[in-house]
Amino acid sequence: MNLELMDIFCMEYDFSWDKETWFLPLQSALEGLNSTDASWQPPGGGNTIWQTVNHLN
Repeated sequence: MNLELMDIFCMEYDFSWDKETWFLPLQSALEGLNSTDASWQPPGGGNTIWQTVNHLN
């Protein structure tokens, strides 16, 4: 299979945003999430959902 770089980027976007493969796509996982929930940080440190999504983007 010979894919151009842009084809690979588009495929990765599809697989991570709205196509379910071996993990739940971000679109489904984030559906109904509000800014308060997304900015909650676990006690003792760790990343918020907001920080994780920004990192993925």
